Amino acid sequence: MSARAFVLAAALMMPPACATTYRAHQAPLGDPIWPAAHVDGVKVEDSYRPPGWYMSSQSGDHAAVVTRAGGFEVRRNGDVQDHGIRWDIRLQGGAGIDVLSMMWSPAAAPRCQGGHPVLDMLLDLEGPPNHVLAPRRQVHWERPVVVRGERVLSGRFDRDPDLLRRASVVDLQVVQHLGAATREVCVRVPVNGPGVTY
Repeated sequence: MSARAFVLAAALMMPPACATTYRAHQAPLGDPIWPAAHVDGVKVEDSYRPPGWYMSSQSGDHAAVVTRAGGFEVRRNGDVQDHGIRWDIRLQGGAGIDVLSMMWSPAAAPRCQGGHPVLDMLLDLEGPPNHVLAPRRQVHWERPVVVRGERVLSGRFDRDPDLLRRASVVDLQVVQHLGAATREVCVRVPVNGPGVTY
């Protein structure tokens, strides 16, 4: 069986998709340019379950969570469903930055104000996905989300069809660690509009 036929056969065996995902082809850097950040993709959710969700035949629904103290826990979770949009931001965290919040806003809105506050922040787990066709696994992180090196940070927001059709941005409120000092910065990342293609 050819690789193309294998991928097609695997796709046909998968359950119907509950979301539409678009990968960014052209994505300008955010402002300021350090820490470097650009939109990596967008996922429009028809049906949403908590990140890290899985079902156990013995004890029902569970979700994986990284706690504020950095521990990894598996928590019992009800069968929660919701609708929304997830913006994926590729972020160069260097030795480490703390992401306090995200906001999806019109491009003309004041920085880190006046938009949709993030409902949930997700970060990919380090290491390859567990299957060649599977996306990299992401889990919910309690805030702040600590980003080291280059990672994909995602924010889930309320759906806003009007905002999807015009220029919009995702603002990241981050704390940079500069030796013993820290400073808070609002990084503005264009996610749709001029200069962004999917």
